[in-house]
Amino acid sequence: MKDGSVLTFPPGPDPVGQAVKYITGGPAHVAIFIGGLFFDDTVWHQPGKLLPVSGVRESLQADIAGWGEYTIQEPVAPWSDAEIQAALEVAITQVNLRRHYNIFLLLVDAILYPTRWFWDRIGWVPFGSWYLGGVCSSFAGLVVRATGRDPWPGIKTQELVPLDFELNREWRIV
Repeated sequence: MKDGSVLTFPPGPDPVGQAVKYITGGPAHVAIFIGGLFFDDTVWHQPGKLLPVSGVRESLQADIAGWGEYTIQEPVAPWSDAEIQAALEVAITQVNLRRHYNIFLLLVDAILYPTRWFWDRIGWVPFGSWYLGGVCSSFAGLVVRATGRDPWPGIKTQELVPLDFELNREWRIV
């Protein structure tokens, strides 16, 4: 798998995944591959822990075997060593910051997504200053933009949804 590849996941039986698919018509989750590791921003259960853990996690290929079905999309233009390093630094920083998964942002995105064209046109997003933490697509977008690439000009990082990765011509399904 090439650095900068993204994995998109169809919704599972959970209501959040089903809601993302209903609202956007696309996948429910996205992860990114950099430097031999997979990174994603999510909520998951750790063995032996009572409560779920949330935030950015890094995983090895063996770890993603239990993640279920996914589609791999590789970058059309390979990432340079400098781009890989910049993306990796941002991803690892987010893991170390213990950035929390933001369910509020997920709800705001669900409301804003159908009217995103309007908010982009006026250059303002409701609750924009409240974006503490993130969701899977905003994290992956942050990592991609750290390379200096901007596959979504005019769209704010916090507004990205997993479908934006599938529809973008920067990646191709393999």
